[in-house]
Amino acid sequence: MAYIDHDLVDRIKREVNLPKLIEESGTILREHSNGTYQGLCPFHEDRNPSLSVTNKTGKWLWHCFGCRKKGTVIDWIIEKEGMSFKEAYEYLAAYAGKETPEKNPSLSTPRKEPPPKRNLKLLKEVFKYYGETNKTNGKAQEYLKQRGITSPEIYERFRIGYADGTLPKQKELLPGLKSMGILTEREYETYSGYVVLPIEDTQGELRGIYGRRLINKDQYDHKYLKGTHQGVFNARAFRVSKRIYLTECIIDALSLYQTGIRETVSLFGAGGFTEDHIKYMKENQTEEIVLCLDNDETGRISAEKISKKLKKDLGIKCYNLDIPEGIKDINEWLLKGMEKEDVIKNIKRIVILE
Repeated sequence: MAYIDHDLVDRIKREVNLPKLIEESGTILREHSNGTYQGLCPFHEDRNPSLSVTNKTGKWLWHCFGCRKKGTVIDWIIEKEGMSFKEAYEYLAAYAGKETPEKNPSLSTPRKEPPPKRNLKLLKEVFKYYGETNKTNGKAQEYLKQRGITSPEIYERFRIGYADGTLPKQKELLPGLKSMGILTEREYETYSGYVVLPIEDTQGELRGIYGRRLINKDQYDHKYLKGTHQGVFNARAFRVSKRIYLTECIIDALSLYQTGIRETVSLFGAGGFTEDHIKYMKENQTEEIVLCLDNDETGRISAEKISKKLKKDLGIKCYNLDIPEGIKDINEWLLKGMEKEDVIKNIKRIVILE
């Protein structure tokens, strides 16, 4: 068993190239002339790059001005991969090619441990409770109606709920709720004030919860469970269609669903293209992807990166949905009268230059 060498911890913080590590995980960063980097934060549904990465004190630091998370390279791995401090320390030591003090050093290559297993039975009970809560107050319907999403089929299919802060906290459930990030260590309910939607696998099994904040808007607006993203919103679409519409966020996916386009799934933000997206495409032999990302530079950069990867690795044909000029995203287009026919006629084949 390794003990923690605090001198090595300090070297890791100083020597591991954090921007490189972040980009390897799928987040696009842009370097500025002053040596700082900026990109979309993967820990919430970031639309305007709020993640800043700097090295002004001899070690790399990151800070998100949206969700307010921050720290060193070790904190990044803890947050991104759901690891403990010791696990992150060992992983980064291996990543940097350094040995941790232990009886049998064997960390010559990075060893990425799987994220902690979620208590899926408990997760289902939590999500069911949020669904029942919404039936009594209708907060989710009120919010989604403002976004133009009114189809009864959507509420039935996705079992949309609302967290009002009254989740029961039986003593025996506390460890599971805390490990998933549903409760903080001080037992605060983190989804309180959020509309909640399911993140599933292709069999329809619940793997995570997405939350959209309705109150206290000074805090960050989007929330997921602790650790690495698991599952994909509306993942069952991969099983029923060879053409998939891929949106930047869940609200945009619901907006397409509202028009009758049901074969739509969502990223976890522009930089949130995950291993599960690729896995489900492989398993279900997806043939075509229509990229429906935001009508801004970040969306275009992300669409280009995803399309190149899908063509190279999976041979998937990629198309781009041209959102009309002056409209920022799919949901805004829906609010301005978008219909299914408008979407179909604005799909363009992406030509990738070798």
